[in-house]
Amino acid sequence: MRSRNFNLDGLYRSCDGSKELVQFILEKLIVSTPILLEEMELHLRNNDSASLKEVMSKLKSYFLSIQANSLVKKLEDIEVVSEQNSSKNAEHVIKSIQRELKIIIEELKMKKLR
Repeated sequence: MRSRNFNLDGLYRSCDGSKELVQFILEKLIVSTPILLEEMELHLRNNDSASLKEVMSKLKSYFLSIQANSLVKKLEDIEVVSEQNSSKNAEHVIKSIQRELKIIIEELKMKKLR
């Protein structure tokens, strides 16, 4: 199952084709992502790079599992920006991440209903 923003084929293979397990993982991703995004923004505002890296790792793991490569690249970029303490660049990257996350989550919800 492919989209312009992600590819679920690898996830299905890693779940031995179990639709139930894939749906469970997607549901976890859909529910957890907004919470993790809020945490990411908080840690950026507080310049807490250690906590930010933990959140980034979780988000990257989720989105690597569905091969959302463009989003994963942006998550890696925000990690670099946070290390440089460049809040203007961070804000720009976060807005881009937020837009892409909304698109991906909506697509996943639609696929989940099928």
